[in-house]
Amino acid sequence: MFPEGHAVAFAFTAYQMAWLRRYHPLEFFVALFNEQPMGFWDLDTLKQDARRLGLRVAHPDVNRSSLLCTAEGDNTLRLGLTFVKGVDHRLGETLLRAREAGVFADLPDLLARSGLSREALENLARAGAMDALPNFTDRQRVLWQVGAGYVSGVRRGQLALPLPTANPPDVLAATSRSRQMLDEYAMLGLCPDGHVMQLARPQLGSDVLTSEDLLGCRDGDVVRVAGRVVRRQRPLAAAVFLTLEDEHGLIPLAVWPAQWERLKSALRRSLVVVEGQVSRRDDTLNVAVQKAWPLALDLNHRHGRRDWR
Repeated sequence: MFPEGHAVAFAFTAYQMAWLRRYHPLEFFVALFNEQPMGFWDLDTLKQDARRLGLRVAHPDVNRSSLLCTAEGDNTLRLGLTFVKGVDHRLGETLLRAREAGVFADLPDLLARSGLSREALENLARAGAMDALPNFTDRQRVLWQVGAGYVSGVRRGQLALPLPTANPPDVLAATSRSRQMLDEYAMLGLCPDGHVMQLARPQLGSDVLTSEDLLGCRDGDVVRVAGRVVRRQRPLAAAVFLTLEDEHGLIPLAVWPAQWERLKSALRRSLVVVEGQVSRRDDTLNVAVQKAWPLALDLNHRHGRRDWR
């Protein structure tokens, strides 16, 4: 009866979660985000699933976010302040108390009233939490202004006097899309409106298929795919099972013992390119891995392809 009881309990929970995901996806994902870390998938994979269901995952916002994630409207999940690296519950409460006197009018007002450390303010800027402030132009310029306007050793929040912030020099380069995405991964563990494979895709050849392309392949086809490793499992069976994630979906991989011993150095990296044979069995698809290479982001890439052989 012990296995049967567990089977019923898991089946009941799985049905409830599937029902909520189908009929109330926004509430489902808000609750799931707020219970992290847990379960099988990380935040970026959960975000990708939410986006495929038509939801928008919005950056944290110094004027709109709560401590945890909240629902906005019918299809927007707003990330919470405590999802930003270096902003714990205490610092988040400090910011919310300062906001009770009124939303922050601009960056000088935020610096004057927030009560946060310079590090926390810079992390919020890098996470995109200041993008909606009036007169916002670019995150790199905001970071410069935070550094110029922050006064060390002053007990902030005592006076409602705005602190002036110097204008950044004109030669200051604007934040590139790649720099912005990497900052968001560093600060949030996810990129709310993108995926790391969007940065890597231009440096891959046309022979490297996406997860969408893979769906059209036949059993026995030899293919190349690439992505972020989001799962590694080695059950009682001999094979190691991995799942790659690209900007469109998930790619299941199976690695037999001989290949694993030969390729494990590459397959333990976070981004990889693999070559293997498509296996279709009972409405499932796997790629049986035969070759693998680590995928290093080249942020200076402009054109052309890379020879992974």
